This record gives sequence, C-alpha cells and structure tokens, in this order.
Amino acid sequence: SSDNRVGLRCIHCKDHPQHITAATFFPSTIGSISSGLGTIGARHFGWGKCPFVQPETVQQMIETKKTSGLQTRSHGRVGLDAYCKNLAKQYGILDDANSGICWIEGTVPNFNITDDLLQRKMS
Repeated sequence: SSDNRVGLRCIHCKDHPQHITAATFFPSTIGSISSGLGTIGARHFGWGKCPFVQPETVQQMIETKKTSGLQTRSHGRVGLDAYCKNLAKQYGILDDANSGICWIEGTVPNFNITDDLLQRKMS
C-alpha cells in the first residue's frame, strides 16, 4: 500500500523545511533504485544543491564513482544495481504496481538472503 511506500532522501538535508532540488526520490521499481541514487548523486550533490553536505563528502563520492565502475568490471565486484536489488530483497521491499516500491511492515532484515549472482561474486 502507499502507506508503506519506500523513498530515498538525502540524509544531510532531510529535516530542512523547504524543498531542495533532487533531495528525494520515490523509485517506481526495485530496478530503478540505483538510477535514483545516481540522480541524487548527480543532481543533488554534484550540482551543489545540498547546503548541508561537507565538500569532502562530495569529493569522496566523486572519487568513489570514478573507481567503482572500473573495479566492478575488472575485479568482478558487485555493481550498485545488483547491490540495491539484493538489499531490497533482504529488507522485504517489493515492487507494487499501484504505488511504486513498498516495504512489508514488520519485516526484519534477513542478511542471509542473497541472489545467485551476488552470492557467486561474493564467494
């Protein structure tokens, strides 16, 4: 139900009373979580819209983004998309055709659940 709809929000400006560009994202599917994080990273942090994040944090995100794609390809590491899908599964987050992704109320995270691809890459 829409009462349990899952959204992503910037931790640095989450309590600010006014709208701040690209600080919040409500993914329509589990598969779009990683692109939503990319949008927040690029439009909110990258464009300097977050007035509360430290410049060092933004620089660290930029450096991490530069190296993460290369590491995923060259070392067989798990990419952001696979990581987000697996995390959603562990937390009981499901696609809901009516309202986007939703959390099953009362779900306790189960970190023993991993999808097959993630399990192979982690071993």
